[in-house]
Amino acid sequence: MVSLSFLIFLPKKVLLATGVILVAGHNLLDGIVTEGQSLQSIIWYLLHQEQFLVINPNQLVLLKYPVIPWIGIMVLGYLFGTFYQRDYAVNKRKSGFYT
Repeated sequence: MVSLSFLIFLPKKVLLATGVILVAGHNLLDGIVTEGQSLQSIIWYLLHQEQFLVINPNQLVLLKYPVIPWIGIMVLGYLFGTFYQRDYAVNKRKSGFYT
């Protein structure tokens, strides 16, 4: 949500391209795999790779949801939400084109 608060100031066409690239292109990063508990690895786990982190022998943290596609989904949801504003033309909404 914090990232979306910065992105909404961009033009809608840039947001559309960014959202599509993040959602459709994040699987291209699957070949990058890190291991360990270095800061670089933890950042990568947060951004893209599902991983368990061992805090101590009795505590594990699961980093399950990658941030990269979630930001793209939030951006696309924000954009497609504008289709249903009161002042949006119904004929444009039905045609499926985003302007």
